[in-house]
Amino acid sequence: MGGSDYQGSNLRLGGSLHYLITDKIQASVGYRIGQGSGLYQSSNRYAWEKLEFNYAHAEVKSENWFVRWYRNEDRPGDTYDLSFLGTSMQFKPYEAPEGSTNPFATGTLYSSAYAQTWLGNFVAARQAGQDVNQAYLTAQTAAANILPRAGEARFDRARELGLADTGAFNPRFNNNSWFNDFSAQYKLPIEQVNIIVGGNFRDFTLTSDGTLFSDGDGSPLNADGSTRAVRNEIKNNQWGVYTQISKAFVEERLKFSFAARVDGFRNFDARFSPRASVVYSAGADRQHNFRASYAIAYRQPTMVDQYIFLDIGPVILLGNIGENQRGGFEAIRATDGQSVFVNPLDLERMNSWEVGYKGILFDGFYVDASYYRSTYTDFIGSNRFIARESGLTPDPSERDPNSPNFDPVSPDRTRLIQVWLNADQEVTTQGFQIGIEYYITKSFNIATNYTWSWIEDLPADFIAGFNTPEHKFNFGINGEPYKNLNYNLNVRWQTDYEYFMPFDQGNIESFATLDAQITYKVPKIYTSFRLGGTNLLDAEAIQVYGSAPIGRIVYLGATFDMNIFKQ
Repeated sequence: MGGSDYQGSNLRLGGSLHYLITDKIQASVGYRIGQGSGLYQSSNRYAWEKLEFNYAHAEVKSENWFVRWYRNEDRPGDTYDLSFLGTSMQFKPYEAPEGSTNPFATGTLYSSAYAQTWLGNFVAARQAGQDVNQAYLTAQTAAANILPRAGEARFDRARELGLADTGAFNPRFNNNSWFNDFSAQYKLPIEQVNIIVGGNFRDFTLTSDGTLFSDGDGSPLNADGSTRAVRNEIKNNQWGVYTQISKAFVEERLKFSFAARVDGFRNFDARFSPRASVVYSAGADRQHNFRASYAIAYRQPTMVDQYIFLDIGPVILLGNIGENQRGGFEAIRATDGQSVFVNPLDLERMNSWEVGYKGILFDGFYVDASYYRSTYTDFIGSNRFIARESGLTPDPSERDPNSPNFDPVSPDRTRLIQVWLNADQEVTTQGFQIGIEYYITKSFNIATNYTWSWIEDLPADFIAGFNTPEHKFNFGINGEPYKNLNYNLNVRWQTDYEYFMPFDQGNIESFATLDAQITYKVPKIYTSFRLGGTNLLDAEAIQVYGSAPIGRIVYLGATFDMNIFKQ
């Protein structure tokens, strides 16, 4: 909402301490912290202010084993929802622009002042003989200065009041969530075959006071549909154990590996995931490497998929693990009015195979190519329905202002919801990628790659969030024409594609960009100087639907090589 809302910043600090217990056993601890500000777009637009991430780890390891712990924690800082802030500001007491008198009664809100001014002038204009379009413009002009604008003192006062709002339009996020991960791995001392065993355990703690997750004021409804079974935090966990066996044959040219993993989840049944792969190295120097693999894998819905509770006005986003009264949702599909039952989320299963080649076709000419095809069962996406938070049968008349059943306030009222769910049919993705590098001379080399990605068999109105262009192509040249002077030039191109997100959906237009950089190294002072730019031709490079295009960026920098301290 003006000022720092459109500024971005990032600060990262970190350090670690390593200790050799013996010649073969090392212990280490470390900590990193990051703080940043900027704009983020998902279900709404959000201003990240002093958003903080913390990462701590400890590990003891040797050549054949390790024991590791790490913790990730995020804190919202002063983050807020821009849309909610704007709405909240409209319900703050009206102040006249500087130098003007207040024509409204004491305590009149900005929203009421605007409505009175607009409607009064519209009616007067119509009575004066103006047509609807003319009257509309007259009303708009008359009401133009009612709402405060960025830069005005009254705007700043309304903004501060809005940020302090704790009511229905509270813009703040109180999310403070973390997880701990414990893992260990051991390589068995067997010479003829490589065998690795390991496992991990991860526990999650989510807290948001109902501003993001279904805790606090967003906790699941009780059976009466008007009160909540309040919980101050949400706990979740998962675990896994695995083994991998690999062995080489035919003078180490042929390598087979097999891996198996069992994962357990708090909200879902345990699953078994196998994987097998083979690599064959041909040629006198083993310069031609062919690979193939097959895997079955499962993906747990994210913590947001399971526990989100975010009311953004026109729609409420709800987690879907059967915690409501119905254990799912009796719903009406928003697109066609069809009555359906939305089952709770389950794990997403993927069957995938891949074939590829990596090698040297001739001196200086490197190729890496692969093709994959994956079939998903219970593919996780989202959709919108007319339903109740409790999951009980909805009553569409509760959404009709002209109906005696109209209900705009009850927690369990019939309204538009968005939930995450599993597709009821198989979904297939496939893709091909190839990268080529040709080292011609020290001063001139070519690097190029192409990627094709495709998704098919999506159910109607299913929001998959694939968000990937079908074709992407990069072409670059680089080299060192003079001692310590390097350059690179890169062209990137992609086709248009449909972009889906809770905020909105739409088409991302095709675009191409040109990037370049020159680097000059000064060994005597252990420093590299860089001059470069991205999107030098200033193309309309929109990468997220609803966001602004990223234009030309030119930068100048210097890097000091810390390896000096190792001498």
